[in-house]
Amino acid sequence: MPLVSIVIPVYNVAPYLQTCIESIRSQDFTDFELLLVDDGSTDGSGGICDRIAGEDSRIRVFHKENGGVSSARNLGMLHANGEWISFADADDHLLERGLQLLVDGISDDVDMVWGGYVVFDEQGEKTYAISARESEFLTNKEGLEMLYNPRYYRYLGFVWGRLFRREVLCSSQIRFDEDIKYNEDRLFCTRFMCASNAGIRYFTTPVYEYLERSDSAMGLIERTFRPEFITDMTAFIRMKDVIGADYQEDDRIREMTETSCYESWRRMARMRGYSDSTFRTKAGIVFQLIMGLGLRRFLNLDWPRNRNRIKMFLKKHL
Repeated sequence: MPLVSIVIPVYNVAPYLQTCIESIRSQDFTDFELLLVDDGSTDGSGGICDRIAGEDSRIRVFHKENGGVSSARNLGMLHANGEWISFADADDHLLERGLQLLVDGISDDVDMVWGGYVVFDEQGEKTYAISARESEFLTNKEGLEMLYNPRYYRYLGFVWGRLFRREVLCSSQIRFDEDIKYNEDRLFCTRFMCASNAGIRYFTTPVYEYLERSDSAMGLIERTFRPEFITDMTAFIRMKDVIGADYQEDDRIREMTETSCYESWRRMARMRGYSDSTFRTKAGIVFQLIMGLGLRRFLNLDWPRNRNRIKMFLKKHL
């Protein structure tokens, strides 16, 4: 049984795939298995996986019909044998000694290890990095707060560059929600931290290199509105419900989770094309948000921003 299982969903990433896999095969730490899940690729990515797997007994390949990144990750986790599970995206790289740095953070009092990362663009230029800091121990509550208000980094709601104790994933049956297209990774982390009874080892020394592609999910989310973006708000509502079960008396946590649901809707409302959506679509989004927050809380959040509009509406209809 390997110490670490690394799961990589693969879908039409032929130009990047071999470099990604080689960044893992060349790690100093070698007690791992690599699970490549070909999610119905049509560009030859599946063949690349099979060829490289034939060269390395640590690599296993699974082929499936296209179902999205969450279904691919779930399949990989189902077949993982390691004590710890890590994830990577097929167009990114694991930095030299990155896996060893993560493994060095393992101890009996942690169920998750967070490493640092750097961001590069498609021209190979580094676009984002921060200074390395000493590792620190976080409680799960502190980890949850950092998903909403990151310490040091601008964003921490991802699953790559981390280790998750598989025993927690199995005992709590934690999986990725396959109907969520945006923010599914932050929802996954939220469920994990709420299920864990241990803490988190956190450090900012880079272990992972993220490629910021113009056609990536995060790149597209700032553009023209599409119905899939609604699942970003859905994910925040589910996070609120998961966290609320454990921290319902914590005013700070409740404020962060509720505000994030509301702000997700506001981001959608600012996208190009949102105002051109059908009334039914927009009303359905607001209704979902009201059901998730409760009418009173929704109005409390919306009142400062739309005070005059709400007053006119109430005066007209009441």
